[in-house]
Amino acid sequence: MKIKIGKLYENQVYFWLVLPTKQKSMLVSANTPTRYRPTAEVDALFYSKHCSCDVSYITPKTMFVVLEEHAGECFKILTEHGEVGWIYLGREWYMSDIRAVKP
Repeated sequence: MKIKIGKLYENQVYFWLVLPTKQKSMLVSANTPTRYRPTAEVDALFYSKHCSCDVSYITPKTMFVVLEEHAGECFKILTEHGEVGWIYLGREWYMSDIRAVKP
């Protein structure tokens, strides 16, 4: 699926870390498949300390709008809760968790 700027999406099964910059998102998420870990809170806390920044996450069934794209892998999003940050979806099997929301 091609993710498009300005469109509304929803993650289905897994949580996704949301980082404040695309560089940190790519650094953390590209090498760490966080979607398979059971505790989002622990990962967010760990990476907040490790990267010296605020790391949050979206839980399954969270809607978000894509604001910006980097190399088809990293996306700046605005969540339904008003949070803005970057998620990494650089692998095809990561992308399979994302669905477009029909208006």
